[in-house]
Amino acid sequence: MYYNNEKDRKSIYAARSTNLYNWENVGKVTDDKAGEGPKVFYWKKQYFMIVDNWNGQGVYSSKDLKNWTRQKENILQIPGKGQDDGTNGLHADVLINKDKAYIFYFTHPGRTDENKQNNSYETRRSSIQVAEVEYKDGVIVCDRDKPVYINLKK
Repeated sequence: MYYNNEKDRKSIYAARSTNLYNWENVGKVTDDKAGEGPKVFYWKKQYFMIVDNWNGQGVYSSKDLKNWTRQKENILQIPGKGQDDGTNGLHADVLINKDKAYIFYFTHPGRTDENKQNNSYETRRSSIQVAEVEYKDGVIVCDRDKPVYINLKK
């Protein structure tokens, strides 16, 4: 299990269990940027971890789940052009189906620079979005404006 440690500036930690009742602390796995909502998945013969850094999603990769390397660019940082997709992408989950990867994330469409300090329906409303994730030249990329067609297969 991966989680953010509130007491350690929202660094990402891990714990493991063989029965989901008793847990062993593995310790800190990343601390280069504060974040939350880590999602770890296996794809392209390696592990990836997506972390919400509140400026898009940070992306880490690992061959062994112990040593993590952060890629230079966040994904979902630049607002999309689709309906309700005009802000950065927040807390994400990734679905792998066959060899394709899809990232589901949410936005607060009304939380723009002009009114992000307001506490209103518009600034708190959430919208779920999806985009295809691609692996190019050793990094994960995501064009959130590209049409997505999902054909889930067993």
